[in-house]
Amino acid sequence: MQATKIAAKEPVREMAHILVVDDERSICELLEITFRKEGHRVEIANNVESAKRKLESQIFDIVISDVRMPGETGVDLLAFTKEIAPGTFFLLVTGVPTLDTAIAAINAGADRYVIKDHDLVDQLRRAVRSVTESLKWKKEAGYLRRELRRLTGLDNIIGQSPKMRAIFDLIQTVAPQTSRVLIPERAAPEKNSIGLKLTVETA
Repeated sequence: MQATKIAAKEPVREMAHILVVDDERSICELLEITFRKEGHRVEIANNVESAKRKLESQIFDIVISDVRMPGETGVDLLAFTKEIAPGTFFLLVTGVPTLDTAIAAINAGADRYVIKDHDLVDQLRRAVRSVTESLKWKKEAGYLRRELRRLTGLDNIIGQSPKMRAIFDLIQTVAPQTSRVLIPERAAPEKNSIGLKLTVETA
């Protein structure tokens, strides 16, 4: 059987839905302008109470929150976010770093702890870029799985077969690579019963 080619879609830049939380309106406005220019959807909140309402009504990919705010703190918001939306990436920002705050942030599940300094915007841009790259590859892996189903016409078998699931796992592993990957018949466990040979080309 000839090799079947599954070409990933033309790579597109993944955009994120971002919530910025800070009692300093100038910081909120700066980050809102910065990330909107890069194509992201951005919403702002000036306190934890307002941020919680937004988190309860919408799905955010990323939350960027200051630690010290009137009333509840950014650490309180972090714990709340991880409880209702554990998949949301949380960046905790502080202008007064202390060991106690760092420990509390780690224990509450902060994905990154950022110091407010002259490099703040660049630090946050790098962090957001890293998250959006991860989101992009997850979508690309999902596309490869759907394309494989379409080309083979074996939806029912693919959905149940442990052998095909092993191939899917392999596709997800190589999806982030930029090189061409050949998956021969022998790569499938116990010799692939349908004799499928794949060439996966990733963007």
